[in-house]
Amino acid sequence: MRVNVLIIATNKYIQFLEGLVASIWDNFLCDEQVSISIFTDRIEEANALIKRPAEKDCLRFHRIEHRPFPYPTLYRFHFFNRYETRLRHTCDYHFYVDVDSLFMKEVVASDVVSDRTAVQHCGYVGKRGTYEKNRRSRSYVRRSEGTVYYGGGFWGFSDEDFWDFTHTAVEMVDADACRGLTPRWHDESVLNRYLIDNPPVKVLSPSFHWPQNHAEIHEEWARQGVDYECVLMLLDKDHATIRD
Repeated sequence: MRVNVLIIATNKYIQFLEGLVASIWDNFLCDEQVSISIFTDRIEEANALIKRPAEKDCLRFHRIEHRPFPYPTLYRFHFFNRYETRLRHTCDYHFYVDVDSLFMKEVVASDVVSDRTAVQHCGYVGKRGTYEKNRRSRSYVRRSEGTVYYGGGFWGFSDEDFWDFTHTAVEMVDADACRGLTPRWHDESVLNRYLIDNPPVKVLSPSFHWPQNHAEIHEEWARQGVDYECVLMLLDKDHATIRD
């Protein structure tokens, strides 16, 4: 099975790249043919950061521009489409993962692979979640819609479904921009709207959206009598510093 992992690492986010890539090589689909596509404005620096084991030579770098937040997150779908001719048909499945994450446990294909894979957001276990409320937005979700709120930090699609999703996502973002709108939670709002219309085949638990040192979330899980093993950790960071 050929799997492509997509990572966006521009500007100060490049500091997380080495750790994530190492954790992918150590823990993510080690029995499959995994390649990593890195979208960055600092290709030479990113390439120098990553220490390659002798048997690992599966990195692809794609140059993109950096602009202040929320551009890198809201326009990630545009970045992917920009390099569609390089990426389409090069793999069977694509997985996106936020660069400020680490795979902490071994992940095998049966855990995550499907035509449309999403992860339940760690902060909305047993809750409806914060869908887009602006009726003028293409990401708008009615009160009668939505049962599981999905996190934007990790998701995957088959090659065919991936391009259906990114093309639709670009249309949604561009239509909002023409109206002077920005979805409340950027790419995550777009993802949740799309997955209501195209439900995921596999829904992962917050084990794949496990926050580092967020006591209030872990306490809420305990109050609900649930607990999740950490598989994909969302790393703590100073948002103000990292986002320019």
